[in-house]
Amino acid sequence: MVGRCWISDEKDQLTDLAELQAYATTEDRFCALEPRERFNLTWSEFQAAKQYNLIWVTKLYRGQGDAPKLKGLLSVDVEGRGHADELAKALTTHKAAVRALLDMCEQLLA
Repeated sequence: MVGRCWISDEKDQLTDLAELQAYATTEDRFCALEPRERFNLTWSEFQAAKQYNLIWVTKLYRGQGDAPKLKGLLSVDVEGRGHADELAKALTTHKAAVRALLDMCEQLLA
């Protein structure tokens, strides 16, 4: 998910892994998927992170105006199923708090 966000034109991405986790119940089924469909994860990486069902990744920048420079990414990995709508809503309704967190992270990267 981090790699997808890095190369994407989008500032952030919210990925619900429930569908992939429901399908890829065995190594054979998982490995039969195209790498892009499994987020370029290996089976062992997928197993190590299986408790995370929802991942939000956002870009962190340095600078203002027309040409801010991408300096890093922030990833929030959520355990438990059924939180996609809650997280999407929280990111929208708590914009000031989210922005404050991102500002702090961006200042640390400056």
